[in-house]
Amino acid sequence: MGSIAALPDRLPQSSNGGAVLTFIVPAPDGCNLACPYCFIDQRLEPASTNTISPSDYRKFVEDIIKKEKVSALCIQGYEPLLDTSMEFTLSILQTGKDLIIPTSIVTNGTNLTKQAAVLTDYKPWKLCVSLDASLAEQHDKQRGRNGAFDLAVAGLRKSLEVFGPETEIAVASVLIPKRRHVLDGMPRLLANIGVKKWIVTNLQTIKKGSTMSVLGNPIQILNDLRNLKQNADSWNIEFVVDDEFGSLKSDQPMLDKEQFEAIRIRKLTNKSGVYRLLPNGQCSMGLDILKRSQPGLLEWNPRNMDAATFLQSVKSHYAQQIEAVP
Repeated sequence: MGSIAALPDRLPQSSNGGAVLTFIVPAPDGCNLACPYCFIDQRLEPASTNTISPSDYRKFVEDIIKKEKVSALCIQGYEPLLDTSMEFTLSILQTGKDLIIPTSIVTNGTNLTKQAAVLTDYKPWKLCVSLDASLAEQHDKQRGRNGAFDLAVAGLRKSLEVFGPETEIAVASVLIPKRRHVLDGMPRLLANIGVKKWIVTNLQTIKKGSTMSVLGNPIQILNDLRNLKQNADSWNIEFVVDDEFGSLKSDQPMLDKEQFEAIRIRKLTNKSGVYRLLPNGQCSMGLDILKRSQPGLLEWNPRNMDAATFLQSVKSHYAQQIEAVP
């Protein structure tokens, strides 16, 4: 799941153009699902090794906001609503609430019924729940856990009940090549639940030594997205394609540009303004987020380093990498 899925849509005008801080929160026992296409697993991001405390996440934001504008705080992770992850998640949400910075959460929804009432006190701007099929059997098979679908749907219903209009609730799905049919029933399901927004991301992979790439034939991807959008429109569901770093191209051979532009494809306008902080203090930015996590990534030590100073080091390191590319 990319940063755009987590990014609140209704950002205040004063925050536009600022840094987007995304956080992977610790999961000492790993995720409670086993998705074969997990982006965090592909990036080799550690879940159980954390040197950052809940209060350190707050310090990270407070240090940075003294030096530059911050548009949003996006919480992702293996699963930020696990009992062992909640202390970290709530620290970030409270920081956003106190500093008036929009916050958002991406979750698999399995613990959402349990945690929804707690989350309402922290006023997240956006809650995005992952559902990868309209039928329980298909979703559970893809996610590696029986009952995951029913838990996520129950969590969505509970969220719609307890959250106010200030929190946007959306569903995010992964489009797998040659498996569009498992998503065809999603608009009807979402309309039945009461969710008005559907975000679709194409299946992507990260190969060793390279950045993330979209899997599948680009023409077929376009046709699949067009069909999904038409279906969503018929149910009055807002349809969005999450392509934060521009992996989908309109200049592919035989690709109909008008059809491409008719699909709402969102990209990050300031790719270098996105930062990703891991529980072990490692931080990446920009296109480096689409690569595997490397041992040489700069690490923030909250005990002896101001986070704003650290971020400048990350920017300098990133700029040197770009200059070194022939």
